[in-house]
Amino acid sequence: MLQTQRFGTMQLDVLSIASPVLTRPQRGANPVQSPPASPLQMQKLARTRATPAKLDLPPQTVHLDCKAKGMGMTNSMQGKRGLIMGVANANSIAWGIAKAMHEAGAELAFTYQGEAFGKRLEPLAASVGSDIMIDVDVNDNASMDAAFAVLEERWGTLDFVVHAIAFSDKAELTGRFINTSRDNFRNSLTISCYSLIDVARRARPLMPNGGTILTLTYQGSNRVTPFYNVMGVAKAALESAVRYLANDLGPEGIRVNAISPGPMKTLAGAAIGGARKTFKHTGENAPLRSNATLEAVGGTAVYLASDAGNCTTGEIVRVDGGYHVLGMPQSENI
Repeated sequence: MLQTQRFGTMQLDVLSIASPVLTRPQRGANPVQSPPASPLQMQKLARTRATPAKLDLPPQTVHLDCKAKGMGMTNSMQGKRGLIMGVANANSIAWGIAKAMHEAGAELAFTYQGEAFGKRLEPLAASVGSDIMIDVDVNDNASMDAAFAVLEERWGTLDFVVHAIAFSDKAELTGRFINTSRDNFRNSLTISCYSLIDVARRARPLMPNGGTILTLTYQGSNRVTPFYNVMGVAKAALESAVRYLANDLGPEGIRVNAISPGPMKTLAGAAIGGARKTFKHTGENAPLRSNATLEAVGGTAVYLASDAGNCTTGEIVRVDGGYHVLGMPQSENI
């Protein structure tokens, strides 16, 4: 008969020690019973039949290549037209998104501010087959109206807008937050947050069949980050605006989302005090041991703007190697 016995932390059904065990008789001998198994023998038998899996295997480090091919969604943006706002140079997050959108089949238009940025943008726009470049000042209503009038005249409708616009006085991104000036607070919030609302209001009439509005944020919106200062407040306001816009525009089929990369080596990121140390720290401590790349952010933007993202709105999508889940650095870095 079977009995349930416990050995250490294991409970197993084993052969009762009261059951006779027959041995093979020798020729000419009568069958005999073997003596009952001892508890020690039964434990050995149990271990051979139920060896637990090893749970103490050492972790193996895999070096993640966020630039690996195949991160895009081939042709998922075919037939779609979109506006990219905020490309400063080839290292801009907005440019990483533009490249990914182009590779997925989208037709693009660009805005810039000032002649210097226009000269940097021109060869980039040409490389993705775009001949629409519009000089825009988001602080000027007439400039904004004129930009969207150009898009309406050229395309009639719009499928997506990428808002990658933010600004703060560099001098106030190194010291203490308490020393934030009134003028820079107002300017930072207006350019970094209100401009999204202003853009969405003008893009809405060009999206009669629905569309996507994307913006960029950073974890400094909800966690204190050295020297991010007033930009943290501006990004917190931006994320709140994303949720309110998503609710306002949702019934019209317009989705509004934000992408939150970790620190990246961009022109804007370099303006923040201690940028190199921050980049190194997050790369060493993120669960994936990697900072975000232009390719990773671009692929995320394509997903959100494509039909695959049709049921995603009001989200802050983090592309930071998982750094946002941490409460402390990794043990080896403490």
